[in-house]
Amino acid sequence: MNTVVKLTQGYSAEEDRLFLDAQLADAEPQRLWLTQRLTGVLVRHLCDWLDQHLAQTASGHHDHRLHSFEQQSALAALQPDAAVAPGRHECRVDSIDLDRGSQAIRLSFKPADLANGVSCMTLDATQLRQWLAILHELYGKAGWPTTVWPVWMSAPQRPAGAPVSTVQLH
Repeated sequence: MNTVVKLTQGYSAEEDRLFLDAQLADAEPQRLWLTQRLTGVLVRHLCDWLDQHLAQTASGHHDHRLHSFEQQSALAALQPDAAVAPGRHECRVDSIDLDRGSQAIRLSFKPADLANGVSCMTLDATQLRQWLAILHELYGKAGWPTTVWPVWMSAPQRPAGAPVSTVQLH
């Protein structure tokens, strides 16, 4: 199993897919391709986890205003970092397993060709919010329908100078 320690993501108009350039802990970087369909399903599940997490940490309250506040706070903490160089190994992700903890969520990206191995990353709520903001922006660039996104994702704006493409996981 490959552990993702840093991630850069983007959109390829030629492929009409999102790509994740993953820096792995014990292997060469890898490019993972995500389809619109798979990403849409993933977004719904990740936002559901944030709903549950916010309900636990905010004494049962979790409306879109509190989500917007938490989202803005996460974006303010986003630090610029160098992009992950694209790896020689590429694979399309066919499924993603989610392991939902109370403080973090673990994503296991399963490629079409299992010879490339499963790549996993664990995100706490702040990291997940930062990553979702980047995915949301890429959705807009791709022209994909934004109906999968909750209202609170549209409210916050990325702070000036905040990077679009990189999330530092650890």
